[in-house]
Amino acid sequence: MNNDEKSHILIKILRYITFFVLIIHLSCSEKQQKYDVTFETLLEEMIDRDELPKIPINDYTLGQASSYDRSSKSPGQGWYANKDGDGMIRTEVNSGRSEHVLMDVEGAGAIVRFWSTNLTWLFSNGTLRFYFDGSGTPQIEGKFRDILGGNMLADGILSTKTGGFQENHAGRGHILSAVNLYLPIPYAKSCKVTYEGTDSPFYFIINYRKYVKGTKVRTFSMNDLKKSANKIAAVQNELVTNKSGSGVKMSLNEYSTKTIRAGEKVSYQINGERAIREFMMKIDAEDFRQALRSTVVEIKFDDQSSVWSPVGDFFCTGYNLAKRFETRYHKVSLEGRMLSRWIMPFQKKAEIIIHNLGEQSVTIDQMSVAYSDWKWDDRSMYFHADWRVYSEIPSHPHRDMNFITIKGKGKYVGDCLSIYNDVANGGREPWWGEGDEKIYIDGESFPSIFGTGTEDYYGYAWVGCATFSQPFISMPTAHGNRGRGLTVNSRVRSLDAMPFNTSLHFDMELWHWVDGTNVDYAPTCFWYGTEDAGSVKDKGSLKKRSNDVNGARRAVRFNDRIEAEGLSFETQGEAKYVVFTKPTTPEFSNRSVLLISNLRKGEAIKGFFYSDKKRTGTLKVVAHKRSDSPTVDLLLNGKTISEDLKLKGEGELVLNLPNISFDKGKNTLSVLGKENGKNKIAIDYFQMLDQQSFTP
Repeated sequence: MNNDEKSHILIKILRYITFFVLIIHLSCSEKQQKYDVTFETLLEEMIDRDELPKIPINDYTLGQASSYDRSSKSPGQGWYANKDGDGMIRTEVNSGRSEHVLMDVEGAGAIVRFWSTNLTWLFSNGTLRFYFDGSGTPQIEGKFRDILGGNMLADGILSTKTGGFQENHAGRGHILSAVNLYLPIPYAKSCKVTYEGTDSPFYFIINYRKYVKGTKVRTFSMNDLKKSANKIAAVQNELVTNKSGSGVKMSLNEYSTKTIRAGEKVSYQINGERAIREFMMKIDAEDFRQALRSTVVEIKFDDQSSVWSPVGDFFCTGYNLAKRFETRYHKVSLEGRMLSRWIMPFQKKAEIIIHNLGEQSVTIDQMSVAYSDWKWDDRSMYFHADWRVYSEIPSHPHRDMNFITIKGKGKYVGDCLSIYNDVANGGREPWWGEGDEKIYIDGESFPSIFGTGTEDYYGYAWVGCATFSQPFISMPTAHGNRGRGLTVNSRVRSLDAMPFNTSLHFDMELWHWVDGTNVDYAPTCFWYGTEDAGSVKDKGSLKKRSNDVNGARRAVRFNDRIEAEGLSFETQGEAKYVVFTKPTTPEFSNRSVLLISNLRKGEAIKGFFYSDKKRTGTLKVVAHKRSDSPTVDLLLNGKTISEDLKLKGEGELVLNLPNISFDKGKNTLSVLGKENGKNKIAIDYFQMLDQQSFTP
């Protein structure tokens, strides 16, 4: 073999070696690449309570793509336009398909929330496609119902329906709800989301993070679902079980019962570099609902007033403790305990002040504060809760209601809206919540967060009247959505928290269907801020909060009917229940009833409600007869109050049952089946009349 042949063979060997080294390098480059943000890091952040009070490690702003009416240009041009299901970016042809573009953004980011409506009629269930990083091939492709509310990407609470109810629309009993997808979907360079379908209107909201330039993000792939299956399951479990302070050593201060006379206050102090992790209260008063509004919690961190809110609004139950509910940061029990799980760090001390601004004495039956050590650093921020109220605001003309205006650096993490809708139960359906959110971040001239409706912002749809609670959204009271009464909505944020550097201005439209009425409108906003951040009106004594003080003292308005569809339920056997509505007629109280089906002989459906004290009087029960209704017994707290109640027939059935008593705290109303066979039972509401209350 001559030298030329040897050289030729050597060159071939070197080429093969180079080729294999290149293959190995390419196969390992994904593993060697260090990413700032991945699918797994976002899952971890979603359940990391200690990350929420901090400036983000990977800086981002929150963006929103939605179907809002694009004719809304400025306060003088279409500002309250309401065709919110037509706001597509464009329609384009991809591989011969006509696709509506819902979202199209450049730069590294992550989708963190996708809301839409779920119809059961006139809906094509078209195809959603997600294109990442400029690719012409979708990396996620599937039917709408498989992706949103289905299990193609996630199941359980990460992809769930919300507030489902049955509506008698054009004589057909359709199930209506919203769907919320919380599974994070990161991308490195760009993201485009399209929908192929014939549906119009098509309502949607997509919240996404826009990371600063240079942030290294690993793009989502369907393989992530398999590789991270255990992590996804752990996140689901954490969100459902909602164990606060897991792995954190906490101290607990429990305080003795104390009565606060009208106009007085009490205070409690915690010293050191700490963080409050749980704050629980249970109060009592002759007028309990008024006490929920007129008893105010103020918290000062390091001598700065940061929290000021009526206790009911602070715990997101409004001035009605209607049912048990729980979100990631709030929990209310049917025993009357109200719990906050916001992490509230401070450097030197925290002072909790309970003000009684009402005209009656209020007793703190129970109160406890759980706290831990906290290492304050340059990322730590103070917790804030700001409440305001607009009383007897005319329903027309449409207007922007300011939730909050903040100056400084911080992060917006949630809110609660209590609204009393003072409208007669007649005429047109009295819906108040068509108004869109408009959120301006860091001095924007046009809101980068522009929504499609107040109910959509809070995660439900279709004038929903079915109460619900999930980790990030809740509606424990819904009396005011289809009639006169109170509605309470709340939303808490995790991956969809909104950081801001200089300011945040949050308006929500008041867009009512009915003219000539009025509402009481009270938002509470939760946020974190650096030491120099503050809302425009906060930081100060009660004198600086004169409007809020007067609002807290103002007599609350309430419809004292207990709507059957608003209870918490347990069923036996094959029994089922659904909220059933007739939107075009006031035949039902608040245009809705509890519809029970398949109640077998000897089986019961139990509904639970709260009474602030023992009451005795005549109990009015209203039901609606049907041709397919059976005979039942009614029981209250295990005792029969109406036996062999025949519900078959037509028309309204009204019972006035004398000498009936509610227990203080949790009560149980049961419907017991007396016949077998397919059946349906429509229970409207009950109400205590001629009542006497007994204070122990």
